[in-house]
Amino acid sequence: MILGLHDFWLAELVRQGYTASSHTIDVGGTQVIVDSHDGLTAICCVGSNERRDWAYNFDFRPVPTAEFPGQVYEGFYRAWIAAIEYLKDLIPEGNLVLLTGHSLGAALAMLNAYHLVMCDYAVIRVLTFGGSRLGNQFFVNRYNTLLGHVTTRHVHTGDPVVLVPPYALGYRHVGGAVFKTPQGRELPPSLGVLSQWGLSAWAWVRHRLGGNIDFASDDYHDWRRYLSNMEGGR
Repeated sequence: MILGLHDFWLAELVRQGYTASSHTIDVGGTQVIVDSHDGLTAICCVGSNERRDWAYNFDFRPVPTAEFPGQVYEGFYRAWIAAIEYLKDLIPEGNLVLLTGHSLGAALAMLNAYHLVMCDYAVIRVLTFGGSRLGNQFFVNRYNTLLGHVTTRHVHTGDPVVLVPPYALGYRHVGGAVFKTPQGRELPPSLGVLSQWGLSAWAWVRHRLGGNIDFASDDYHDWRRYLSNMEGGR
């Protein structure tokens, strides 16, 4: 795995989003961290900490929107639309933009990236951890044309969150993925995809049988393990 020039900066913002609430800013009900210097602005969309965030997460309806091509996940769209205009006001004019996030934050980071590009911002990096599918194939094709070359998704095999919304409803992932086991071993993409499906399906069943779908506390999806495994790639 080759890490981007600013990936450790972005990973640190993800860590601060969960551990240093004094660093976060509320934008339309979504928590973000914005760090600007030397002509760069890094934005971390904080992940799912509140019950309302998970209500957004599990609204699986795909919807057409004025801002995005094709169809996107309505739950993520509603969280995004409430925050985007506030967020744009925090980006200094002319700065290059980098975005990151974990879980719900990963989805918002990618939606923000697409919208900012369409508004003539220069997005140079999108780095996500444990993110869900965003939209249908038409949306994914358009996203990848504009941002696929700068987008990397970190995915743990066995993380059930990366399998929703369901493939059967037409949802697909954007960008390229780095697959690792929760113990940090990197897998070839083909094996990563197979392991992701098999182990994630089992994790989903395990949660359902136990009556617990609090993925934010699951070891496969835990933000600390994601960051530890990425930083171990140095």
